[in-house]
Amino acid sequence: MKNIILLGAGEHSRVLLDIINQLNLPIVGVCDPSLERNKKRSWKNIEVFPEESIEGIFRPEEVSVINGIGIGNKEREDIFNKMKGLGYSFQSLVHPNAWISDSVVLGEGVQVMAGVSIQVDCKIGANTIVNTGANIDHDCYLGKHVNICPGAVLCGRVKVGDLSFVGAGSTLLPGIKVETGKFVKAGSLVKKNL
Repeated sequence: MKNIILLGAGEHSRVLLDIINQLNLPIVGVCDPSLERNKKRSWKNIEVFPEESIEGIFRPEEVSVINGIGIGNKEREDIFNKMKGLGYSFQSLVHPNAWISDSVVLGEGVQVMAGVSIQVDCKIGANTIVNTGANIDHDCYLGKHVNICPGAVLCGRVKVGDLSFVGAGSTLLPGIKVETGKFVKAGSLVKKNL
């Protein structure tokens, strides 16, 4: 198993760090511009590295990175593409209290939080977050860089395009299609394609 570098030290990163620790994954560093500006040398007992120095310190075959940006699908996509362009791979994380069918396909760098349920034959695109308590029923497809917020429910055969955001507590009825880059408000009941 490769050592891990966490990209970001905000709220979402703290949740990811909790999963990393529960899974006993070997984390060796964190990068966050705010830590650098404040001249922090450690965060949560983890060494801080300037993002631009990762390349010179850790070879891509030595470490995996985890995207700690929680809000901002475009920002998540940008850091994902930048690090991929440098040859780094992204570690996926699945909370031990999530339930995922054996037939589910998870893309690179997917993050699945506590209490999530993902049913049979779903495909989850790279760099996507499925947040706390979300339920994704059978045959759903989530594109890349998608954010499914806490408590969202995707009924069967839902398709969510790249860079889309599905708000907390929203429900997407069976067969709904959400186009690329769409925003579903928290608490919405989505009955028509977006």
